[in-house]
Amino acid sequence: MVDFMVGFDYLSSLDAMSGYHQISIDKSDEEKTSFITEDGTYCYKAMLFRLKNARATYQHLMNKIFKDQIGRNVEVYFNYMMIAKRPSKALRSISAPHMYSVVPWRGEKLLIYLAALEQAMSALLVREEARIQKSVFWVSKVLKDAEVKYMNIEKLAFTLLLAMRKFRIYLKDHQGVVLTDQPLKKILHRLENSRQMLAWSIEISLYCLIYQPRTAIKA
Repeated sequence: MVDFMVGFDYLSSLDAMSGYHQISIDKSDEEKTSFITEDGTYCYKAMLFRLKNARATYQHLMNKIFKDQIGRNVEVYFNYMMIAKRPSKALRSISAPHMYSVVPWRGEKLLIYLAALEQAMSALLVREEARIQKSVFWVSKVLKDAEVKYMNIEKLAFTLLLAMRKFRIYLKDHQGVVLTDQPLKKILHRLENSRQMLAWSIEISLYCLIYQPRTAIKA
């Protein structure tokens, strides 16, 4: 999805997760979503996120809505959307919110902050300008099933893996610096890692990251 955006000067990412709940369920199918509570039996009238065919239905709708833009300046993967634009003369001096210019700061170091909680993870890509840190890209994920059972250091490694997949368009021309207070580099290079961790380590190693102690974000 992100690979398609290479060559564009401005990118904007959207998460339209709430869009799932705006698709009505056929009347004849509503009772199939029924559930029982102490107050009675209820059913859903709008599409439930966890329905088996919810993603396929939503993707079909997005493909229909954006049929004239997909492949040209828009990419849609379920509820995740990327919008790309080359600046016009009028936009060259405007810094729009959530639109990230890649070209002007090519070659700079980009900082990567990681956070992993019990059931969620997030990563932030940051650049420094006049000693002020400015966010470039942010990604988050709710952990599910086996992911919740990962040890904290495994969650951080998993967070870094997902971050690399999202940030790779930026790290192509920049040195990534991971700021962490955990021995993440040592863990990723440990030979006795599980097959899963070894696979993560191999994929992450492609980006030749630098690891440094974490400091506070200077906003």
